[in-house]
Amino acid sequence: MSTLNVLSTKRLKTTLTEQLKEAGISLTEKDFIRIDPAANDEAIKQFVDSINIDAYVIFTSSNAVDAIAHHVKDVNWKVFCISGKTREAVREKLELEIIATADTGVELAKEIIQHGVNDVIFFSGNIRRKELPQILYKAGVMVKELTVYKTIATSEKIDKNFDGVLFFSPSAVRSFFSQNQLSTTTVCFAIGNTTAKEIQEYSSNKVIVAETPTQEAIINKLINYYKSSVQL
Repeated sequence: MSTLNVLSTKRLKTTLTEQLKEAGISLTEKDFIRIDPAANDEAIKQFVDSINIDAYVIFTSSNAVDAIAHHVKDVNWKVFCISGKTREAVREKLELEIIATADTGVELAKEIIQHGVNDVIFFSGNIRRKELPQILYKAGVMVKELTVYKTIATSEKIDKNFDGVLFFSPSAVRSFFSQNQLSTTTVCFAIGNTTAKEIQEYSSNKVIVAETPTQEAIINKLINYYKSSVQL
């Protein structure tokens, strides 16, 4: 049978591209968003320095961890974060205590409330979903937020039909569909439920969600899907 063709809307780890190749899947990689650090790095440093050393902090993206990691020293912050890549970044680059993790912002907000936290610091990007801070505000939790990176769309027209498309964030979904449509037979693979919901705003195609929000999980989901539905 013909080779399966898959588009990834972000560059993947080399180990994962090799895994797809070994499975007989042809991969095309294009970045549909670009991450830029916030313009005023000195302002970020001053903000970080002003935070209580025992503060509770929130990370919903590994990009936020990357943006502040070189400023963080001699603190005992207690961290609430999204699982997967964000949790890995906190462990590797900040080495701080993680109080709780969750797969979505809504679930993470519930964890924060259940732990009885009164105020938190939220490091975020310029484009972020509203649910987490809204739930916390409604519960009486004070949220101090700092934008530490920017997400910029880098959309382009794709003149080819793919058997599957991998999506890793709502921002990448919006960027992709700003110039592209999917064939009715294309299967979408989402890294999480929030990304899946964004896909459904633009397309009625089949959407399959990774078990956990990691590149490894979404690649395993894709390979297993095609193994069960076609002969690789």
